[in-house]
Amino acid sequence: MEGNTDGISTDSSGKYQLRVTSNYVIFSRIGYETRKFLTTNLPEEFDIYLKERTTELDEVVLTPGENPAWEIIRKLQENEPDNNPLKFEAFSADLYTKNKVFLLDSVSSRRTHLLFLENVGKVYLKNGQRKEDIEHSLQNIPRLFPLDLAFPNNLNPYGFYQPYFRFNPFLVASGTAGSVNERNYLNPLKQGSFSAYDFELIDTAYMAGDSVYHIIFLPKQSSSFDAMEGSFDISASDYALTHFKGITVDSLLVNRIGIEQSYQRVDGKWLPETSQVQIIYPLETKKDTTLLYFDLLNVFENPKLEITKGVFFDGATKNVGVKADTISSEAFLKLRPIALDSLEARIFDEDNHFLAKHPVLRKGLDKSAGVSKLIYQKGLVAGPVILSVEPSYTNFHERIRAGVAIQNNLTTQPRFDTRAYGVVGLQDRVFKYGIEANVLITKDRYNKIGFYHQKDLIQPGNVDYLQANYLMEDFPILTFDKDGYRVDMFQKTGVNLYFKPVPFTWFRLFAENENRDAINYEVGSFNSNSRRNYGMQFRFANKEIFNRVGLVEYLVNTNFPIVSVNVMQSSDLNSDGSFWSVDGEIKHQIRWKKLGYDVFSLTGGLVNGDVPYTYLYNTLAGVRETILGPSTGFQAGNLSNYGANVYFSLNYTHYFGRNLFRSKVKFFQPEPFVTHRFALGKIFNKQDYAGVQDFSNGLKEVGLGVNALLRIKVSSVYFSLGCYTSYNYTDHFDGKNRFRVRPTLRVDTF
Repeated sequence: MEGNTDGISTDSSGKYQLRVTSNYVIFSRIGYETRKFLTTNLPEEFDIYLKERTTELDEVVLTPGENPAWEIIRKLQENEPDNNPLKFEAFSADLYTKNKVFLLDSVSSRRTHLLFLENVGKVYLKNGQRKEDIEHSLQNIPRLFPLDLAFPNNLNPYGFYQPYFRFNPFLVASGTAGSVNERNYLNPLKQGSFSAYDFELIDTAYMAGDSVYHIIFLPKQSSSFDAMEGSFDISASDYALTHFKGITVDSLLVNRIGIEQSYQRVDGKWLPETSQVQIIYPLETKKDTTLLYFDLLNVFENPKLEITKGVFFDGATKNVGVKADTISSEAFLKLRPIALDSLEARIFDEDNHFLAKHPVLRKGLDKSAGVSKLIYQKGLVAGPVILSVEPSYTNFHERIRAGVAIQNNLTTQPRFDTRAYGVVGLQDRVFKYGIEANVLITKDRYNKIGFYHQKDLIQPGNVDYLQANYLMEDFPILTFDKDGYRVDMFQKTGVNLYFKPVPFTWFRLFAENENRDAINYEVGSFNSNSRRNYGMQFRFANKEIFNRVGLVEYLVNTNFPIVSVNVMQSSDLNSDGSFWSVDGEIKHQIRWKKLGYDVFSLTGGLVNGDVPYTYLYNTLAGVRETILGPSTGFQAGNLSNYGANVYFSLNYTHYFGRNLFRSKVKFFQPEPFVTHRFALGKIFNKQDYAGVQDFSNGLKEVGLGVNALLRIKVSSVYFSLGCYTSYNYTDHFDGKNRFRVRPTLRVDTF
């Protein structure tokens, strides 16, 4: 609108809604002539056509020298703190998301919608912390499965100011080797991009009271890295990003990913206006190619550089209320800020019409929703409590570990946290249980005080670190090697205090009495031990993404490092013996512009004093590799007999991706990776631990793997076959086979 800052950009289809606040409205687009109309002469709905502009600039003679786009981009980088929403002290907006999956016929351009999800709620950003509260959710399929789990918010970033656009379709981004499967597309706006991308300043246009630089970019021809091509606009007055549009350029990948973002100026800052990601997957047949689209759109309404009182950050980056999906399509229509196109609107009309004709089917779907929630949430709200089967799984010692857990519903009772579980192993036929009760100092559960009592199994030398702040307890998985293992029964009673002083950190202080009994082994004089323990646990997870959909919670670590520390002092209740211990773990990633990325974890610890065998360190076994790829543990050797008072271990993997070698054959797209595992540990008084070995000479293992060595298409879905080999070159090897070879299998989504 002329004379003020009111304005709007169109969506990807060219549609928009604009409230009249002035006598004149101005339509402009870079590369076209601007047009102005008197608002009283315009109907409510109309089409606008702009005439293409040949140039707005006088002729300029360029001589050899620096690319003129570079200085503009440098000024953008200098002003990033003032315009990056992730660095604002406070930001809030009404949030509308429209996520859909549809088929597009390559010949007729016919669009067939498969999945369609809309959300309405609020978004808050505070000093790097992000929180989405989804108040209402509407989807086109019955409520047997929440589509919010299929459309994660980490694929649609806020503010294109990060060094890389990270694409990880399976949401598996832990800091350990073997479970990472991602692409890191280099951001052309970050420092160091001039050597990787070519930039061209195309145009300078006047738009909404400001001049805008229009720059296109594409990777240099000699470059070999995960790259994008596209264009972006930069405000000439604020040197802030106003619009970005890019798409991945590697045509031999299975799909293509497009990103488009626009920003709006509010109180001197450029705040998000729209953010959209499209993933295009070709479904090829002998006759034609149908494109499968994943389309994720965020729209930010009424943005403000403040947060209303009463909003607290509980660690959840996204929180979808338990009853968010109970709204009707008629009621949601009143909340929708932008109109649907004719094909989108028809989705709900057809579904409602079909179910209206089949009331029995509608009633059956509603009844089965509760059973479905129990399956995918591993828990079910039953009045004031939540029931869960989370403690149940299988392991080699218990065979089948069957049980149930119960807790109060913290979504409606945020002041008390009471939990209990009971399990029995069908192999050992021993009942295990645990109870816990806490008073919450703050509603976010990060600050609480309480007590606990537990009787269960534990592996000697096991180290447990403080985990994320889950609504429902995350039970640790007991892993036993069928070739040999040791196991203890423990019973502990204690009190603890949790507190969170600054964002992304968490502390736990505890005091407990603990008994441990060996079940299937004897080491020296150790058989049973009664102790009093005092300790502290610490966790730091840099900008951890923590999503909650109903009762379902999952983590996506897109930023690193993740640091965990334990400190404990322990005294024998039956003697004067005591010891103290300190141990820690660092998980981290390093991304290289042209060489892929590193994933590694460092662990170490020291325990000193009168130490019973069960408290020595032995965290080396981990999990053996599977068909999905390498894991975190040593792949060869018998590790159950090791122990150490002091130890250090490094687990490192480098993923080259397609940066090292780029094949031009679609069914042969090798992605090599290398691994190395090293551990060093020493027992101070070996005579006290008969039959236990230390690893003072080091445990060493190297691995080489290749993903996508052969890519096979089955019914338009690509499967990649590869292999992983490992060799343990420890000097004194304890085991039968140093060398292992395993096939790997991956469903290729990129």
